[in-house]
Amino acid sequence: AVRKDERLIPFFTGKRSCPAESLANTEFFLFFTGILQKFAFGLSPGSPKPYLGQRAGFILKPPDHKLVVIDREAS
Repeated sequence: AVRKDERLIPFFTGKRSCPAESLANTEFFLFFTGILQKFAFGLSPGSPKPYLGQRAGFILKPPDHKLVVIDREAS
């Protein structure tokens, strides 16, 4: 389930909210699912599993790691 963060308002709110919000969300969903259908994602061979915990600091940034993107139609 997707949680909606109350602190994030990309389309504004109330009577001045963006009338194309649902269209933008649908377009993003279709774009993202199209990418997931066309490509397979995985870790680079020989690379360790990435640390998924949080580290204290000024900002929360995940550590860098290498991914492999494979065209599903080519395999």
